[in-house]
Amino acid sequence: TSLPPPMGQGMRFFGRDLESSLGLMWDRRSLDLSDAFIWPSGYFAKSNFNVAADGKTLLNGRGEALVPLEQILETNAALSYFHTGRGRTVSDEPLPYNELLTFVHGAAGLVGIFARSTSMMHLLWAMGVRGLLSQALPALGELPIFVHGPESGFRRFGRVAQKLLVSEFLTSVERPDGSVGLPCIPVDTRRLGLTEVEQLELHGAYGLTGDALAEVVASIMQQGEARDDDDDHDGDGDAAQLACRRSRMCAKTARGILALGLSASVPADNAAAA
Repeated sequence: TSLPPPMGQGMRFFGRDLESSLGLMWDRRSLDLSDAFIWPSGYFAKSNFNVAADGKTLLNGRGEALVPLEQILETNAALSYFHTGRGRTVSDEPLPYNELLTFVHGAAGLVGIFARSTSMMHLLWAMGVRGLLSQALPALGELPIFVHGPESGFRRFGRVAQKLLVSEFLTSVERPDGSVGLPCIPVDTRRLGLTEVEQLELHGAYGLTGDALAEVVASIMQQGEARDDDDDHDGDGDAAQLACRRSRMCAKTARGILALGLSASVPADNAAAA
């Protein structure tokens, strides 16, 4: 992971934005960094290749290149670093990523999710990752989502923007660019202010979490039962006839839910949602 300058402004993270498209955010004050391996901006530690399986032994000179946390903080504050290839200090471009390798456990210190582009599919993926983390680690609650750019830093991607994104996704004729190779991770839509129809369409075209889908279906069925009650008060018939009528209405509502979901999932080739 990397420790960026305040608000994430002035640093390029590892990898290309369209490939390493998402990241997690920890509050370093909640982590024990006393035994962390720390390398400065501009030094390519490639710890995935240069740390032994025991997590303690450093290879190929990586131990000699370690720096204290204070040096990282000073570099971030100055927004300048020593470029080994040029042999001089550079301050006229975003900092390259630094690298901190440490241990994390469960929800400790985890405070957010960020996308590295404004691609529709990357943002939907971030929303899905948030739902997945909330299910796996309930103590997290609903993590905030941000969008990061080297110059702009972290910008909040709030519920209003998420709702607009879903609406745009549902009206797109074709699956947007950036979707190839990305799994459809179900989204929790319960706090986005979407209608039941919009949520069912999103489930068909992309996917809702089990809790969100159950709540949508229950709401639609309750609305159907309320209409049935109104019809029962207005009509005649004995208890058996009313029960039969209500059963037919419930079946009609269920078929409507199924038809709406399939109408969205089939064109999207989304077998999991179907």
